[in-house]
Amino acid sequence: MKKIQNRLKRLEGQIRGLQKLLETADDCEKIIIQFSAAKSALDNCYALLLSENLAKCFRNKDNQDLEKLLKLIIKK
Repeated sequence: MKKIQNRLKRLEGQIRGLQKLLETADDCEKIIIQFSAAKSALDNCYALLLSENLAKCFRNKDNQDLEKLLKLIIKK
């Protein structure tokens, strides 16, 4: 979980930077690049969280939690 927390803290900084870019009406290209970077960082964080939880379910042979996770994934 520490890896995920660290990634979220970095992502928080990216979002703050993006907000500043928007407030100053900076270059459109910079804004789009920052949006893309933040989206990618969030997707990677989500994938890490998902894989860690799936691995935990498999290790514990917890079929109920595994089914819940799979349902959440399929909703996406």
